[in-house]
Amino acid sequence: MIDFSRLLPRRLHRTAVVSAMAATALLASPAAAHAEVNTHGAPTTNYHLLGTDCYALVGAVKTDNGAAMGGVDVTCGSNHRLVARAVEYRWNGSSWNTWSSGDWTAYTYYLTVHTGGVCGAPAQWFTRAYVTVDGTTYGPLDSNSSASYYDPPC
Repeated sequence: MIDFSRLLPRRLHRTAVVSAMAATALLASPAAAHAEVNTHGAPTTNYHLLGTDCYALVGAVKTDNGAAMGGVDVTCGSNHRLVARAVEYRWNGSSWNTWSSGDWTAYTYYLTVHTGGVCGAPAQWFTRAYVTVDGTTYGPLDSNSSASYYDPPC
C-alpha cells in the first residue's frame, strides 16, 4: 500500500519549484529579447508613433554569423495591442529581393520581430517595418533613406 502522506510534501515541493522556475522564465523573457536591432554600425531610425506612447526602432539585427537580418523593436509606455512586421530588402543588381518576418501580434508594452538571416554576395540592403498600435497602422517605416552596402560574411 502507498503511503500518500510521504508523497504529498515531495509533490507539493516539486510543484512549487516547477512553478517558481516557470514564473522566473516568464519574467525574464521580455528582458532577454530586448536587444534585437543593432544600433552600433548599421543604419537605424527610431520613429515616434504619433498619438501613442510607442516608438519603433527599425534596422539591421546583429547575428552571430554576420547574416543580413532586418527587424523592428516596438516599445511603449503601457500595454497595447501591437502588430509588427519587418521586411529586409536586398538589391541584386536588377531587382529587389525581400524577406519578411510575417505579422506578429501581442498585447504588451514591447514587441520585437525580425526576418530570417540572409547570406549571399555583396549588395545594397535596407529594412522596412509596418506597425499597428490598437488598430492604427504606421508605415512604411524605413531603417534609412537609401540602401546601405553590406557583404554578409556567412
